[in-house]
Amino acid sequence: RSRRLGGGATKMSSKNNPKKITIKPFSKPPQLPPNFYETTSKQLLEATQAVFLQHQNLNSSSSSSTTISMPSQQNSYTSVVDLVNHQYGTRLYQDLKTSMKQAAKQILGDVSKNSTTLLAEIQQKYTVYVDYVLLCRHVFLHLDQTHIWQNGTVVKRSGVGGGSVGGGMSATVAASTAATGISTTPTNTAQSSSGTSSPQSVVTNGLNMYTSSTPTPITHSTLWDIGLAQFKERLLELKLDQVLFQNFWDDLWKDWSSDSATTTSSSSTTTTTIATLTDRFLLGKIIKMWQDLGMLPQILIDLQSQLQQHLNQVSLEWRSHSIYTPISFLRFIHEKWWHVSTKWTFLPRSWLRTLVEMRLLKPHMTDQYLFKDIHFDAIVDEEDHTEDDANSRTKQIPSSSTFPATTPGRSLMAQSQAQQQQQQQHFSSISTLWMLAARIHNGLPQVTNAICNYVRRKGLALVKPHAALSSSTATATTTTTSAPSSREVLKTMIPQLLNLYTKLDRLVHKLHMGTSELLPPLKNVWDDIVNDNQSVAEYLAKHVDSQFRNTKLQNANEFQERVLQLFCHLQAKDIFEAFYKRDLAKRLLLGKVVSMDMERSMVTLLKAECGAGYTSKMEGMFQDVEWSHETMARYKQSQQQQPSVMGSIDMEVQVLTTGYWPVYPQYQGLILPKSLEEQQEKFWNHYKTKYQGRRMTWQYALGNCSVKATFGSKKYELVVSLCQALVLLCFNDVAPEGTSSSATAVGWTLPQIMSKTGLDDRAECERLLQSLSLGKDGTRVLRKCDYIDTDAVPAATQTG
Repeated sequence: RSRRLGGGATKMSSKNNPKKITIKPFSKPPQLPPNFYETTSKQLLEATQAVFLQHQNLNSSSSSSTTISMPSQQNSYTSVVDLVNHQYGTRLYQDLKTSMKQAAKQILGDVSKNSTTLLAEIQQKYTVYVDYVLLCRHVFLHLDQTHIWQNGTVVKRSGVGGGSVGGGMSATVAASTAATGISTTPTNTAQSSSGTSSPQSVVTNGLNMYTSSTPTPITHSTLWDIGLAQFKERLLELKLDQVLFQNFWDDLWKDWSSDSATTTSSSSTTTTTIATLTDRFLLGKIIKMWQDLGMLPQILIDLQSQLQQHLNQVSLEWRSHSIYTPISFLRFIHEKWWHVSTKWTFLPRSWLRTLVEMRLLKPHMTDQYLFKDIHFDAIVDEEDHTEDDANSRTKQIPSSSTFPATTPGRSLMAQSQAQQQQQQQHFSSISTLWMLAARIHNGLPQVTNAICNYVRRKGLALVKPHAALSSSTATATTTTTSAPSSREVLKTMIPQLLNLYTKLDRLVHKLHMGTSELLPPLKNVWDDIVNDNQSVAEYLAKHVDSQFRNTKLQNANEFQERVLQLFCHLQAKDIFEAFYKRDLAKRLLLGKVVSMDMERSMVTLLKAECGAGYTSKMEGMFQDVEWSHETMARYKQSQQQQPSVMGSIDMEVQVLTTGYWPVYPQYQGLILPKSLEEQQEKFWNHYKTKYQGRRMTWQYALGNCSVKATFGSKKYELVVSLCQALVLLCFNDVAPEGTSSSATAVGWTLPQIMSKTGLDDRAECERLLQSLSLGKDGTRVLRKCDYIDTDAVPAATQTG
């Protein structure tokens, strides 16, 4: 309690006044025990060495091995704090470094350079040593926080007092995996004590060359750095670094070579795969060790030199073969490129890929090897069989379920084989070449030029042999040998051009990346091929006509797209239009249309490509056909109301617009049978009553007839043109005057046939007679007789 006095003073109650405690110094200052530093430091150093001593006892076959007791890390840490607080930090740091050096010497003491398992032994001993250094790092953490190794001496960290446990610059404890021995340098370590900085990458001749930069002065080193430096120095003293690198290189190249070997036995394959995975795992741990020790930059330089030398030798061996096999070489490149990318994950991936591309592939990208005509043709033509080969390989590859469930390392092995199977299934020579060339400077233009040369050679080889044939056929008279030549051209040139275009289109879609550089020059090549021979436009139209008449045509839409792709490169589109329109007219008028939707679809595609003016007449043809069907239906309906006449014939009339259809020859003086003239007159009377003021011209060249004929006792129905029908009807009459009445057949001379039918064109009449007498077997209804005397021997006689 308190009570207030005047003037604001407060008087404390005597009951609440605290007692005063006086601390007096010792009469005699306390002293450390005798040999305090020697005893404590010896216990600490021996305790930390227990890690590798226990490991040696476990590996020792001697029965006299003793168990080493180790104090708790907490007591050891407290002892280090006491030593540092009593100003023994510098001395303790020096003794700890000496102890680490002795530990490295003792651990590496029994290593043999000639050991076949040197890599495994070194990695195992490095794992033990890392565990020892980490233990030292934990136990002597307070020493590491307060002192540092700088320029060969131990100094205190700036701003850190001797009694401060947590003050100053804190260090991160290094993490380590004891099972694998892979450790990482503490985050506050700028560089190792070896004096080598991190590797610098420079580009030389397209390769990432690893070179060590100029060493920079070391500013400080932690206990972690000091410990690793002792292990590195011991390796260099024993000259194990060179032997270790040579063993590493031997195992690495052995893994490279073993990837190409095949084994037929499944059990031996399983054993080999497990051993290979184990070796790669060991090589990866050795790389990690070199990285911790600061030796990796120089290792990569030496490794690059070895790889370049051996890859150059492998490339030279492929080029030195008596028979160069480009597909086998590209498959080899494909396998090795994937091998270093997916299996050598412990080395820089881009660096390895660049080595393979520059040292193995690039020397082959010349006109003497891969780009030689015969070699590149094999590469592109191999795409035709890739899909079938892939299916057969898929059936032969065993699934992962065929491996025993108890096989050690089954998951890694199954993953490795699955990657290899997928790689084999998706292999493509041209795709591999394109993908790898894209990673090489000026590689894609080289492959693009080779593809364009391939297309040009193949395309011109199809077009040029028919150029002379088409020109000679156009100027020569009509003979029996001209038609087969034209059909042969039609059957070979255009289908092969379409197949070549489709093949290259699939190839471009398969290449995926970088095709923007390929499409423009490839378009120019197709322009040159298609326009090298003007008859391509004519034959393309004829090919479309033959396919549209084919009732077994499948994938009509795909066929139309392929034709249009080739049509886009044509400069003579007017020639294609003339022939296509003429053939379309024949299909429409002669009833040879298989699908009207297909016909309209093709015209729609041409309209989208060339505009409405290009297809206006073709669209008019479709309108005329539809309108003719309606007109003929009305005419037949009107004729049903009239009485039928005996011996009358059925007549189908199509009314055409003059401007839409091609121009056909006129037969003005043609003499028609009376029955046909009557039907013609009836239709004309019906038509002019419906549509007054219109003029109608009969196109006899487009007419066709169905004629019933009797030869002996056999009856036939012949489908012929109108002019052919008029010639056949001549043989229904009696023999002309002056011929022998005992003749067994009716015969006519050419002038007599021309006079009776009204044909005034002798060449046209000869063509008609040849078609009836000199056609294929089974179509000859007349017999041609040699001319001797016009009055005695007929020019043609009826068969049968």
